[in-house]
Amino acid sequence: MQNKYYYLSEPSIGNYEVGLVNNALESNWLSSNGKNTKLFKEKIKKKIKAKYISLVNSGTSAIHMALNCLQISTNDIVIAQSFTFAGTTNPILYNKATPVFIDSETDTMNLDPLLLEKAILFYLNKNIKPKAIIVVHIYGFPCKLDQIIKISKKYKIPVIEDAAEAFGSKINNRYCGSIGDIGILSFNANKILTGGFGGALITNNKKIYKNCEYLSSHAKSKKLYYHHSQIGYNYRFNNIAASICLGQMKSFNKKINLYLDNFKEYSKIVSKFDKLKIKKNFNNYSNSSIKTKANYWQVLITFDNKTLTKKSLYEIINIFKQNFIEVRFVWKPIHSQPVYNKYKFFGNQISENFFKNTLCFPNGVSLDKEYFKKLEFVLNKVI
Repeated sequence: MQNKYYYLSEPSIGNYEVGLVNNALESNWLSSNGKNTKLFKEKIKKKIKAKYISLVNSGTSAIHMALNCLQISTNDIVIAQSFTFAGTTNPILYNKATPVFIDSETDTMNLDPLLLEKAILFYLNKNIKPKAIIVVHIYGFPCKLDQIIKISKKYKIPVIEDAAEAFGSKINNRYCGSIGDIGILSFNANKILTGGFGGALITNNKKIYKNCEYLSSHAKSKKLYYHHSQIGYNYRFNNIAASICLGQMKSFNKKINLYLDNFKEYSKIVSKFDKLKIKKNFNNYSNSSIKTKANYWQVLITFDNKTLTKKSLYEIINIFKQNFIEVRFVWKPIHSQPVYNKYKFFGNQISENFFKNTLCFPNGVSLDKEYFKKLEFVLNKVI
């Protein structure tokens, strides 16, 4: 077998993207005011059918802007999904607010709606109303957003929908990130649609959009000189990253289909091992009108306890590394992280179990027949 290294989330950049970057360089527009920045903004807004999109330099910045637009400040309670990357929750602490963490449910691996309502009632009984809810479509798997939004409306608490890993995933044919009160996207180098860096805040609320545009550009007032009446941030996007993103839009639907085809190949191989389980998109809703689609940004494989008594996840990762395949742990739940373990958590150790028995496997355009042969070969060594 050839020694090609298969990375977890390898970016795919083609000649079209290179051409757009060259055009941007030739135009001498590197800043956020470049032509391709405006074109990308309009194109993605049209694709996901959102009224307003503010482009920023990361998904984390977009969440920070969302919290600022909702006027989240010192000691405010923000309820957040625990099974996620720290970029989802760090902005809560930027604003000196108090995070409260919710465990996952097993169907989608995302925030458990029952525990969400339990947490809300816990604080309402103390005469404290949570100020926001942050939900995540982890690894591109849509969360139970219909139930979460129903709860949020019942208690009048806005939902920030973190779709950083889920561009292309859908709920009832609506793009994840475009359904909550505020949505978040990421164009980081490891995402299916990438600009090397960048993110976006999505909203149908003009006031929130205007505020994000203002705050993310140093809060500069509209005067002929630099005038600041409040603290802003240097979270601006740029024309080079926008050029790459704009080029990626052309091949995006084709890539999403390829990611799904790769997942199907994974499923065939995993089905040969009774000690393994692959994470599939959840669609078994009691309300049959709800249909979801995952982008399968990464593929998650769970190992049974028998296998893990013989080989630890560390050993399994190392075996794959020796065979030129990058495999990683899933996110360690935020409530168990040293900087967050003092905060309130509502849960049943579901996300902690995911961390103990599940690994992330590559997906992307670089996967080929040789990869899947190698995958099966290595799995036979591990099991």
